[in-house]
Amino acid sequence: MCVECLSSMNNKYLLPDELSITCTLQGKPVSGILVSVTARMQRKNHFDLVVGPTDIRGQITCTRNNILEQAESSRNLFLMDYADPVDNFSGEIEVSPMSRHDIKRALDAYNMFADATKYPEKWKETLESADRVLVSLDPKSRIDISVRCSDSTIKLVEVPCIVGERP
Repeated sequence: MCVECLSSMNNKYLLPDELSITCTLQGKPVSGILVSVTARMQRKNHFDLVVGPTDIRGQITCTRNNILEQAESSRNLFLMDYADPVDNFSGEIEVSPMSRHDIKRALDAYNMFADATKYPEKWKETLESADRVLVSLDPKSRIDISVRCSDSTIKLVEVPCIVGERP
């Protein structure tokens, strides 16, 4: 194995204690929407999780425990697909408001896996409520996002979404 590869494997990043997330539309807070958080791993699959809904100020907090709980749920369902998030975190997190397409995919996953894994209480209703918020907006609207992290060594990738856009 190359020296550069070994060096990068020894880089140990810690999951942040907290991410403070704010979603806005034309500079105004957007309440009631969900946010996708991807914790990138050094090996195997990244962990994709959902937090929210945003409050009246367009804000939501994602904690280390939120990440670890949802990561554990994914690992329990697909053990061979995921590495330990504590030992394999790459130091990069991507954060994006969920579009209508993202919510549809989350609802499809819920319908497929609800009997096999634990979801938050009233999860389907939460997804449907967030979709109703997005339906009330122009499908071409852009929801912006800003994130503050408790750890300045974490690389944050803030990705806005277009409400009705498919990836």
